[in-house]
Amino acid sequence: MSRRPPPRALLIAASAASVAAGTAMAAVASHPVRRHDPGLANLLFLLALCAGTLLLNSALSRAIEHYWSTRNR
Repeated sequence: MSRRPPPRALLIAASAASVAAGTAMAAVASHPVRRHDPGLANLLFLLALCAGTLLLNSALSRAIEHYWSTRNR
């Protein structure tokens, strides 16, 4: 029996959610430094945005793949 991959819309929604959550985490991480050094705050924001988005997207995609594969058995 062949397994179907999860719907593309579900993966796109998970990616959008991870970008939104990554942006929120980055804003929280860079806020304390913003007044003292705006350049460092911008760098910290971008680093936290990339790291948070990649980690969340990976975790969500893996969870969706796992759920979808066990659901179709």
